[in-house]
Amino acid sequence: MTLQTAPIFNASSDMFQNIGLLKVSEFATRQCGDKVQIHASDTRELYLLAGADSVTYWRSHQGHFRADFGDLASNDAITLMLVGNLPQEEKWRTVWLNISRRLNALSSDLDEWLADAGIQASHQLVTDALKSGSVVDLRDLCREWAVRAVFPALLGFSLVDVEIADGLDHIENFYLSVGQMGPEAIANYESLEEYRLARTFLDDLLRSALETTNFEDDTLIAKLVEVIPDDVAPEDRLGLLRPALANVLTEKLNVGGRSLMWVLSHLAQTPDLVTEIAEEDAQLPRASNSLAMAAAKEGMRLYPELPFIYRITSQDVLIGDVTVPEHATVIFSPWLVHRDQRYWDDPAAFNVHRYNEDLPDQNHYFPFGVGPRIRARARFFLNRLSTAVAIISKELQFSLAPDCPRGNLRPLLRSALVPRGAVKVAFSPREKTSQKSKT
Repeated sequence: MTLQTAPIFNASSDMFQNIGLLKVSEFATRQCGDKVQIHASDTRELYLLAGADSVTYWRSHQGHFRADFGDLASNDAITLMLVGNLPQEEKWRTVWLNISRRLNALSSDLDEWLADAGIQASHQLVTDALKSGSVVDLRDLCREWAVRAVFPALLGFSLVDVEIADGLDHIENFYLSVGQMGPEAIANYESLEEYRLARTFLDDLLRSALETTNFEDDTLIAKLVEVIPDDVAPEDRLGLLRPALANVLTEKLNVGGRSLMWVLSHLAQTPDLVTEIAEEDAQLPRASNSLAMAAAKEGMRLYPELPFIYRITSQDVLIGDVTVPEHATVIFSPWLVHRDQRYWDDPAAFNVHRYNEDLPDQNHYFPFGVGPRIRARARFFLNRLSTAVAIISKELQFSLAPDCPRGNLRPLLRSALVPRGAVKVAFSPREKTSQKSKT
């Protein structure tokens, strides 16, 4: 076999710089195939590994793809910028070790608290949908659902939902801003307005929680404060709690509630399916064969949490007959694989019946990434989504509002899959008599 380098797709023109990487990738794979080198600028080369065979290789050789990006900012590096490195200082290492141990010990308790918060948030979404009148923008409902499904378990009720949702937008904007910068700009990240807003939000959130939390409550902050000595100064206390909070948010928060929003936007176009979900056994939402779970999986297939996943090669990598060199920046794309007709029948359709049997080949389905930690995160989010879908479907009938532009239901093809405009849905209470009796 003759080995070859990946073909080059030139994306340095103004047109490609402005349309977003997802659209660029679609052009690149259409023209050059699954394995392509994207020339984005004179200083940036990306190797797009789009086919399922690339995902298979990644699963089997995870050590060949590092998440450490060196001069470029990875998500972990951006998180460290935001939360600070106080726990790494010698004088705080013992305290941080105790915090880390407490976090590990609380793992199962935190999952229970989060499950309860998710259920309550879903019931509150039902209440808000009916209070708001006949037509509601799903973006607003799901944005607040995402906050209520997490923050009561972490901090109690320290800020109002809208303030937290706005603050989370500041954090996301900071990640997006730094992710698009070169090394020189990254070195001056503290001068960014996005950094100031995100850091201020985190600190205000923690201060408010510390002032209002009943330390006998079952919340994460109440349990973590127990292992921080009383004589630690307030600002140092923030510096220790900030990374702990950020780590949990990274694992448990669906920013903006977008995953639920996309699932509900498709269910709103198939009211009969919503009725089928409503008539399922109340104990089934998390079952692998439930319609609610199938809707959650199908939503994550069409709208993966990370449309792209970045890695750096730790050595020369051979996939098929293409060699990717050591230290190259590579991107895997759930977005492209999940919408590839080679692996899925009618891939653009929202079809929950794909999951009547076992989940499709795992190499065709990776909405969160790969690896043991990612599998745990996937279980958490799919369980949360399926429970929310089941609760909402049992309580509400809903359909797209007649004046909702269908163009709004397509995502902007950028780093975050946000809709192009308001997603207007008409809600009404579900008639309880329509449900089938259970024996």
